[in-house]
Amino acid sequence: MVQGYSGHTKYSGGLDVARKIIKADGIRGLYRGFGLSVVTYSPSSAVWWASYGSSQRYIWRLLDQGGKYDEVAPSVPKIMLVQAAGGIIAGATASCITTPLDTIKTR
Repeated sequence: MVQGYSGHTKYSGGLDVARKIIKADGIRGLYRGFGLSVVTYSPSSAVWWASYGSSQRYIWRLLDQGGKYDEVAPSVPKIMLVQAAGGIIAGATASCITTPLDTIKTR
């Protein structure tokens, strides 16, 4: 993220980065910030999965498919569309809720 700024080490690729981190800080250096990442990404994942399931149920209700098991199953394209819409809604919801945590972690 800071490549090119005056006084910062330049790297020649991912392996070079890993090599220099291990040389300077050992294997533990590769895990610097791990705790903060867990604190940030765990709530994001939890919100995403909860939102994904809920949004799909809501969309199926809007499409009048919720709970009608005796009728013909929906088509594959329709299922994919509902899943995609559910994913978009879940991603937007998780981002709106957890972006402040990510901003704090980054700064």
